[in-house]
Amino acid sequence: MTKPPKNARTWTPKTKSRATGLGLLREPSFYLHLIWGASLGIPFWVGSEIFAGSGWWVILPLGAALALVIASGLNLAFPPLPSQVPRAVMASLLFSVTFLQKVNTTQADHRPYWVNLTLWVSLILLIFSIQLRDFTIAVVALVSGLISFITLLI
Repeated sequence: MTKPPKNARTWTPKTKSRATGLGLLREPSFYLHLIWGASLGIPFWVGSEIFAGSGWWVILPLGAALALVIASGLNLAFPPLPSQVPRAVMASLLFSVTFLQKVNTTQADHRPYWVNLTLWVSLILLIFSIQLRDFTIAVVALVSGLISFITLLI
C-alpha cells in the first residue's frame, strides 16, 4: 500500500495545499507570512528619524524584502537564470539554496530560492543599519532573516 501524499502546509494555491477561500485562515504559514510582512514595517511604526534625513533610500531594500515575502507566500516560480551569467556568480548568489531545500518541509518547491534572496536583502539592511547607526533597521533585518527561515519549517 502506498501512503497518501503529505498535505502541504502552505497557503500557496500552486502546491498540493487544499487551502482555498476561508480555509486559508486555518493555515499557519499564512499567518507567518503576515507577521513576516508586518515586521518589515517596524521602522515606519517606531518613528525612526532615518527617513527624514539621508536614510530614505532604506525604503528600497524594505520594498524588495516585501516583494520577496509575497513571492515566497505565493510560491511563485523562480525566474530562469540567463546562461551568460557565469556559474561561479550564480553559485555565490544562490549560496544556500541546497541547504534550504533540505530543510524545506512545506513542499513549496520555489520557496528556498526566495528565502535565499531574503538573506541577501537582510545582509544589505544590516550594512545600512551600521552605516546609518540605526538599531531598528538591524532588528528588522535579523527578524526578517529568521522568519524567512522559519517559513521553510512550517
